[in-house]
Amino acid sequence: MERLAGGAPGALRGQRALTLVHPEDRGHVQAAVNALEARPRASTILEFRLGLGGSSERYVDGMLTNLLADDSLRGLVMNLRGATERKHAEAALAHQATHDPLTELPNRAFLLDRLTQASARARRDGSTLAVIFLDLDKFKHVNDEHGHAAGDDLLRDVATRLREAARENDSIARLGGDEFVVLSENVDGMRGAEGAACRIEKAMAPTFTIAGRPHQITISAGVAFSKGELDVATLLEHADAAMYRAKRLGRARIEFFDGSSKRRSAGGDHSAKGASAPSGSGTWKVSSSIETSV
Repeated sequence: MERLAGGAPGALRGQRALTLVHPEDRGHVQAAVNALEARPRASTILEFRLGLGGSSERYVDGMLTNLLADDSLRGLVMNLRGATERKHAEAALAHQATHDPLTELPNRAFLLDRLTQASARARRDGSTLAVIFLDLDKFKHVNDEHGHAAGDDLLRDVATRLREAARENDSIARLGGDEFVVLSENVDGMRGAEGAACRIEKAMAPTFTIAGRPHQITISAGVAFSKGELDVATLLEHADAAMYRAKRLGRARIEFFDGSSKRRSAGGDHSAKGASAPSGSGTWKVSSSIETSV
């Protein structure tokens, strides 16, 4: 036991077994013991952490057997083996399955799960969620002129800024390439989504260092709303379509997708720079046009 716990030989002698279990795991271990005591010669499988202090967690698993009826033992016998390396390997695999290896942001699979949960909450409590679809403007030029390593560095820097700009309960994901998505729950309609978009815009405003030199990088963004009435695929399609609308209108801007019959800007400008909404695709609300050049 000392070897599993990382302690000196004999250090645990005389201690009650349950005191060696991590405080957060004692409940389910005690419940298993209680259930097993009523089943002579029965066994059960347990997995738990050892609670011996220190910064690292040590996992163990094993079999607990009721030998209370055995005259030579008269007790519960547990055979343990270390499980820390296996647990860490499992956690690493789970992380890889749900996160982008370059930026360490959640990936599409993780985002779809979060969106599904967020939509269910919105339907339940009547709140509004916003999906902001982001694309770096002229990212291909960065790769072509400075190489893919520089492009990867830029993507990591963008991910860092998005984390800093997000609220605590926002979800950020990288879908691939230079496309990112921010999910904001419980937003106050367009005003709340504008606030989220403006935080991102502000975070992206300072220059980025690419190949040792400062470069101004802008984004095109599309925003879509839902109160849970849209399926996840449709919500993402609306935000994606709004982002491509921003690209077509000159990049470095944020567009809002709305299913109503009117098109207006957040500031009340109904002209939207003279652009018309695509037929059959809802209407577009222009939140802002970012004037900084790429």
